[in-house]
Amino acid sequence: MLRNERRPVEALEQARDAALRRLVRRAYEQVRFYRRSFEQAGLTPADIRTAQDLTKLPVIDKQVLRAQPPEDLLRAGDRVERLTRLSTSGSSGTPFDVYLDARSRNLRKAQSLRPYLANGRRLTDRCLLLTGHPVHDPKWFERLGVLREYRLDCKLPPAQQLAAVDAHRPQVIQGYPSALTSIAALARDERRPLHRPRLVFTDSELLTAESRRLIADMLGPPVDVYGTWETGNIAYQCERRQGHHVAIDCVVLEVLAEDGNPAAAGAEGRLVCTVLDNDAMPLIRYDLGDIAAWATEPCSCGRSFPLLRLLSGRANDRLRLADGQTISPEGLLARFDSMSAGVREYQVIQEAGTRFRVIVVPGAQFDDATSGRIRAIFESWQPSVDVTVECVDQIPREPSGKRRTFRSLVSR
Repeated sequence: MLRNERRPVEALEQARDAALRRLVRRAYEQVRFYRRSFEQAGLTPADIRTAQDLTKLPVIDKQVLRAQPPEDLLRAGDRVERLTRLSTSGSSGTPFDVYLDARSRNLRKAQSLRPYLANGRRLTDRCLLLTGHPVHDPKWFERLGVLREYRLDCKLPPAQQLAAVDAHRPQVIQGYPSALTSIAALARDERRPLHRPRLVFTDSELLTAESRRLIADMLGPPVDVYGTWETGNIAYQCERRQGHHVAIDCVVLEVLAEDGNPAAAGAEGRLVCTVLDNDAMPLIRYDLGDIAAWATEPCSCGRSFPLLRLLSGRANDRLRLADGQTISPEGLLARFDSMSAGVREYQVIQEAGTRFRVIVVPGAQFDDATSGRIRAIFESWQPSVDVTVECVDQIPREPSGKRRTFRSLVSR
């Protein structure tokens, strides 16, 4: 995968189209949902020869997939207990489960690691990861000093996170932009010295220009990585930071205009992704819910991967603590990954310091126990919290068409 960054574009595109033809054929033959989709569109696998042919197929999203019986989305003969289940963190507001077979799981691990190695992370570097999934069992290779990773819960107060950074003094720091911004802002406001790692990476949220400047001033210039739980890491910045290089050896990424046709270079549109290496549960023309544009000029680094400009990703407010500090809400949102059966969509609103309203579009298995599990998510973070669960038919979206999953009404 590292060598692919410098392969000729023509060779990469030929390999991509060959992988696409293989994926489409197997999805048609072995997955009932895609068999129906092809037949309804009057198509067969022979009609999809290159990435440009994908526009003949309909775009799908989480709502479309969640409406299907689970067995219709999986490869014929596969049993879920023999597959790896990935539950989305829920940062999009729509929990969802994706399944991988052993081959896809191993490819995804390499795919997820590449952006960091390509930007200078060494196998022996100590990495501090600010995350909503802090539980981590060290792998055997970590005990040998390879790819060591210390996970820090981003729900902790910024002062504790800042102390952990200084205590561990990692060579690499990785985390949500909102989490890194919180500790950078605290260090700046209190004029405290802050350990500067050799490399800083951001992921999982939209990295705004303001956050980039603050993180760069206090920790070092960040390299942003773009991916989703469903797709893995599919685009990433290089040392030039002129855009995100799209991993076309792993995915076909489309930028679609409002009329559904491919957007011209420089014109914004919604991102639609086809994952090339998951036969167990194919994702073909899957709407990622983000807005981007193809760059009009190639990156000066010389990499062959095309360049993308992300315009609008997952942008949430910060969770405000009683002492006036702010932390990333991702630590709370990550707990919604167990809600895919009972919750179709949700939005969390912080009405006061310890008072929250959770707006829910109920799923098929929603019941009183689901409301109790939602409250337990908040109580595990802070016992004396007041949580109201409100069921609705639809959650309003932002003018951009996206939905802000976490909103804080607490004034500065």
